[in-house]
Amino acid sequence: MNLSRRCILGKILTGLFILKFPGHLSSGPILDQESEQKIRLGYTSFIKELQKSKNLLLQKKLKELILQREFGKGFDFHLRNAGLDFKEVQIISNAMMKATKHGILNLKSFSLSYNPEITDQGVGLLVKAFPPQITELGLVGCDLGDEAGEGIYQYLENSALELVCIEGNNFSPVLMDKFKKLREQKPNLSLLI
Repeated sequence: MNLSRRCILGKILTGLFILKFPGHLSSGPILDQESEQKIRLGYTSFIKELQKSKNLLLQKKLKELILQREFGKGFDFHLRNAGLDFKEVQIISNAMMKATKHGILNLKSFSLSYNPEITDQGVGLLVKAFPPQITELGLVGCDLGDEAGEGIYQYLENSALELVCIEGNNFSPVLMDKFKKLREQKPNLSLLI
C-alpha cells in the first residue's frame, strides 16, 4: 500500500471527511460579517505573499486559490512533489504568518510531501506559522531528520491536528518512540510515522 493510500485510509478510519472547525468557522451556520471579513483579509494576504514565489507548481496552486470562491469554509494547500526548497518554504511560512496577523487563515489541510529539499530548518519555520484551524498535515518523504521531527512533535503536543502523515523521513528510533507515545496519549490523532 503506498503512502498516499495510507493517509487516505487514515482519514476514512478516523471519520475526517466531516469538517470540524471552531464555532464561527464551521461550514454549518453562515459566518457573521466580522468573521467573514477577517477570513477574506487572511486569505488575500496569504495569496499576495505567495506571489513572491517563482516555483511553477506553486504559481499554479496560487491560480487555483485565486479562483476558489468558498474559502470561508476552509481550504487545502497541497504541493506534493513540487520541487520546493528552503526558499519556497520561507515564502509559504511568511505568507501564513502575515495572513494570520492580518486576519484568519482558514487553512484546514497542509501538505508538502515528497519535497526533500524543504529542510529541517524549513519545517521549523512552518510549525511556527501554522494557523490554529489546521487539522491535517502531510510531510511524507521529505528527508527530514530529528531537528524537524522535534519541531513537529512539539507542535503536535498542543495542536488540534487530527491527521498527520510524516512517514518516509529519517527520524531516529528514539524520536519514533516519542511519536508512538504521543499517538497513544492523543486518541483523536491519526499519526502515520
